Order: sequence, then structure tokens, then C-alpha cells
Amino acid sequence: LCDVNVAKIKYTTTNPEGNIIVASGFITYPMDIKEYDHILSIQHGTMDVDGGPTDQVFPIETIPVFNDEMVVMADLLGYGVSRTEDMKNTYMHAKTTGTACADMIQAARQYLATKKDLVFTADSTRLIGYSQGGQATIATLFELERRGLGEQISVVWAGAGPYDMTAFLEESIDNP
Repeated sequence: LCDVNVAKIKYTTTNPEGNIIVASGFITYPMDIKEYDHILSIQHGTMDVDGGPTDQVFPIETIPVFNDEMVVMADLLGYGVSRTEDMKNTYMHAKTTGTACADMIQAARQYLATKKDLVFTADSTRLIGYSQGGQATIATLFELERRGLGEQISVVWAGAGPYDMTAFLEESIDNP
């Protein structure tokens, strides 16, 4: 294993009503890394309603950091600093989820650019998620493509996500 840097950051994004709000996430990377060629953006699955990634000491999804990965992870809206009495998890709201995760990737890049001891050698992003994180990964991919940043995406791993709720419901009704 290696020692890692962990930085919790706040950034702005858009809520379902279209208003600018503050959201949170974190970046973690090996302390001895001097250059990197990609960011690994991990979208988390459904978690305890009281805790997103920044509320945990070290989320299990960030284990790739021990394989020299630069890991970026957003609190989905309704978690972290965006959790308020009236802001619940935006489960299955693809536009909001994709926007929040894409904004976190942008905020991470801005944060990492301030680190004088790190050199970014390529503008590449890898996306990964499982369960709700799988759906969030696809939503993030679509949002980055909408922003004209699709060329930066080098890999997408989306597992076991609820991708098409209408098709799922129809299949469940037709084949109980």
C-alpha cells in the first residue's frame, strides 16, 4: 500500500430546479505520484441516507488509489454539503446527476492544476460506477459528451445500473 493525499472540495453545480448550489466531493491520489495521464471518476452507488463519500473516512470504492490511480468522487446531490432538509438524493434524475458529476470532474481538474508538484500529461477521464453509480456513470458520460468533452473519455465501466426504468417496469409487468 502507499500513503495517499485526500482533499475534500466544494464546487458549484445545478440542482433539479436549475439553481446554482454548492456540492461536495473528494480527490485522492498516491503521495509519491508526480505525473498522471488520466482521472478515474468513480460514481458511487446508493448509500446510507445520512452519508455520502465525503462523510466517510475512506470509501471502499476508492481502493484503485492503491494502484496509482487519481480518484475523483462526487457526493451525489442530496449527500455531503448539498444535503438539506429539502434536498433529497436525486436518485435516477440523470440530468442532475450527470451535471453534478461532470462539474466535480471539472472542479477536480482545477484543484489539481494548483498542485505544483503534479504534472498532467494527458487530458483523459475514465468513468466507473456500479448500481446507482452505473446509472450515474452513463449520465456523466452523456453530460460530458453534451459539453463537447467526449473525446476525453477513454474508458467507461458501468455495472448493474438502473438504466431504463420504463423498460424495466414493462418487462417486470409482462414477465412476472
